[in-house]
Amino acid sequence: MSPKGEPVGVLAVFDTYARHTRQESLVNDLHSAAREIMGILQTPYEKILEERKNSQDSIKPGKPTNEVDEELKQLSLKLGRATSKACAMTVFEKDGSGNPYSQNHHFASNAGDDNEDIKNNCLDEKQRKSLIRMLRRIGSLRPAAEMLCESLAASFKADFVFIVEIRSAELYSVAAEYFPKGHNKVDSEMFKHANKLVKSKRVMEETDRVSTRVLGTYGCTYSTIKSDHDFLIKAFSSDFGLQYNNPKHSTRFNSGCVMPFYRYNSKLVKKSSRNPDSNNIELYLRAGGYLVGVMNEYSII
Repeated sequence: MSPKGEPVGVLAVFDTYARHTRQESLVNDLHSAAREIMGILQTPYEKILEERKNSQDSIKPGKPTNEVDEELKQLSLKLGRATSKACAMTVFEKDGSGNPYSQNHHFASNAGDDNEDIKNNCLDEKQRKSLIRMLRRIGSLRPAAEMLCESLAASFKADFVFIVEIRSAELYSVAAEYFPKGHNKVDSEMFKHANKLVKSKRVMEETDRVSTRVLGTYGCTYSTIKSDHDFLIKAFSSDFGLQYNNPKHSTRFNSGCVMPFYRYNSKLVKKSSRNPDSNNIELYLRAGGYLVGVMNEYSII
């Protein structure tokens, strides 16, 4: 709250687990933190600059503050802005957009990948040889998807499992000066001016916006329809997929989960035609990958 009693913002702290009671000391800590933030917001900028000049704690003796600031600026340009992540490793993004760091597009590894003890305990020698022989018989993507669906159905006691390849496109525009000359396509994560992209308001044709291909099923046959696209796009865009539950039991499959397990590197592709009277160019943001869905006839109450 400002000195005049005007609300200027909200300070909120969230816990992983719900609390049934609140301690008064924690509420007082929040009030104290809010007052501290307001004190910083109300401090004149000139006073902050003066305090920085007088402070020698964060700089080397005899080194001017402006030199330190320049070093920090160059380091920031080289590494990007540090973003938070639930691991000990600091992750950086370079586009300056302030967006959260995007998840890696490729397969996620787990702790057992480099642990021989875990690998050896999963399968004995006979089972490993049997698995290798089975995998050698698979010569293409579709039989592999069918076998994976059958395996998942057996493991999770699911009524229906499917694997779908999905490709999507969104239309953006950007000033021609920001797009690399002589290129028609660039990796979206390497594009230095992502914060300059403006999403187009023009509605794309459904066939241009999203396309899907069913690679494998188990439990029943399945082919995607137009009404499935929005749900599949939402599941593909999320980090951990979407959970589906229908307590009304009005559909054949009333609960399940759809999640991505592989993503291609997204690309910015220049649209072939361009308005000669405009300084902007239109770009397609193309993405794609694979989704796996596990469904059951019963719902989760």
